[in-house]
Amino acid sequence: MKIAKGPRPWPIHLFAALLLSSGLAQLISGLSRVGDYNFGGFNPITGEWLSDDALIVMLSAEFTIVCIPIVAIWLFRSRIARWLITIFVLWGAITWLMHLNARHLDLLLQLNSQYIFSITVRVITWLAVLLLFLPQSARWFAQLKEGAHAVFE
Repeated sequence: MKIAKGPRPWPIHLFAALLLSSGLAQLISGLSRVGDYNFGGFNPITGEWLSDDALIVMLSAEFTIVCIPIVAIWLFRSRIARWLITIFVLWGAITWLMHLNARHLDLLLQLNSQYIFSITVRVITWLAVLLLFLPQSARWFAQLKEGAHAVFE
């Protein structure tokens, strides 16, 4: 893959900043709650609770996964990454909306800080992905030359 040349439009910069800040916020929030009894992750395959070390590894892996499309889009102008992150975010939004119920509304009305934080991070991620489809972003992605569609050169 070749590094994209030329200036990036503001939506691409803002996409990278928003998605990176969203991922960092999730990482910091998760790391600050590793010792919390209610935060422990359950492994459905083994039927055991994850250790603190395993939770730290899982949180770090999630942050790394968030960074991959940022690098692919901002640095390499990857249209595949643009569509993959869009599909994943849409799938996440649809499944989240399907599971909304009265409990979510109660948490929101009680001003549950952790719940409001998770919604805020989710909305920031959705906005970041929407930025990839603004006209300036579309023009930037369209600047790929006709022969530059090969993934590895």
